[in-house]
Amino acid sequence: LERDEALWSEVDGTLCFIDISGFTALSERLAAKGRVGAEELTEVLSRVFGTMLDLVALRGGTLLKFGGDALLLLFEGPDHAMQAASAAVEMRAALRKAADVPTSVGKVALRMSVGLHSGSVHLFTLEGTHRELIVAGPASSRVNLMEGTADAGEIVISEATRALLPPDAATTPKGEGWILRWRTSKVTACGVPAFYDEEPAEPERYLSSGLRSHLGGGALDSEHRLATVLFVKVFGVDDRLASDGADVSSAALQHLIAGVTRIADEEEVTFLATDVDANSFKIILVAGVPTTSLDEDGKALRTARAIADLDTPFDLKLGVNRGHVFSGEVGTSSRSTFTIMGDTVNLAARLMAAAQAGSVYVTPHVVDGSTTLFATEPVPPFYVKGKSQPVNALAP
Repeated sequence: LERDEALWSEVDGTLCFIDISGFTALSERLAAKGRVGAEELTEVLSRVFGTMLDLVALRGGTLLKFGGDALLLLFEGPDHAMQAASAAVEMRAALRKAADVPTSVGKVALRMSVGLHSGSVHLFTLEGTHRELIVAGPASSRVNLMEGTADAGEIVISEATRALLPPDAATTPKGEGWILRWRTSKVTACGVPAFYDEEPAEPERYLSSGLRSHLGGGALDSEHRLATVLFVKVFGVDDRLASDGADVSSAALQHLIAGVTRIADEEEVTFLATDVDANSFKIILVAGVPTTSLDEDGKALRTARAIADLDTPFDLKLGVNRGHVFSGEVGTSSRSTFTIMGDTVNLAARLMAAAQAGSVYVTPHVVDGSTTLFATEPVPPFYVKGKSQPVNALAP
């Protein structure tokens, strides 16, 4: 709302990217309990994230992206690096306490890795059949690298963030970053910032077509259900910003998002969210959530193939998988998200990461389930994180 109709803006601040491991395993264990298990997972997720978001708010942070098991936060103001680092330390401690709370399938084994980077952050507000906030660019890539460098339980900060902290805050290098030594916060919380209090004239404009009617119906049920999940990786964003500038790059991104949302709407596939990645960003779409429809495999595959064929200067990689997912609303009264999670989602993301530029990698049972026939090429089996056996895939 503050950015009005501008396609892009830059803000000075510190990005904090948090990835929490353990929720997928918990989701899989609770799936056997049906609706009761889905409700319990929602309760655990909301309790954990709610506690963390309360800490973030007290330190002036803003939640930019809320994934199934990840948070992307932005801290602005004169002391943004100190506030962000202190919030990260406090959230790590809060997660340890949350992991001690038992569930019906035992204690929650949760760990988190954190990356911090300070600098100029690119924010894109792009219009398709809905308005989408996309975080991409060099700062986004750097915080993604810092989080990827951190092992579970670690907070890794960039050189730029280190320069804004006391000299003894981080003395051990790791990769291209530094491990934050703090065990407790080192600065008083700056307090909750004033929220932007103007109501949007068209709130539905900020929700994708697939979510508008579902989220407007009041209380939402959490569910474990079958769905076909589609991941799109749009990469080369940093390169385009460097070569073409933000105006040209944002116009190209606007054209891409308009095409993706149009295709998804035509196929009745839900545009669920976008997420950060190095030199890129990801788009998550799903058929079968929030509502069931006929030929979900075919819809997802036709959507994937049409997106891959879009005329865009950015390279695209896509992955598609089908299986059981958890779906539901997670968060607090001040901020929540409708999300999906589970091993099915993770494998779709791994397929996307493994795909060649311009290609769609899909598990064979999705092709078998489609009412549309596709010519496909077999992909040599490959290993992905979280799977002991090689994955078989087809490229339609």
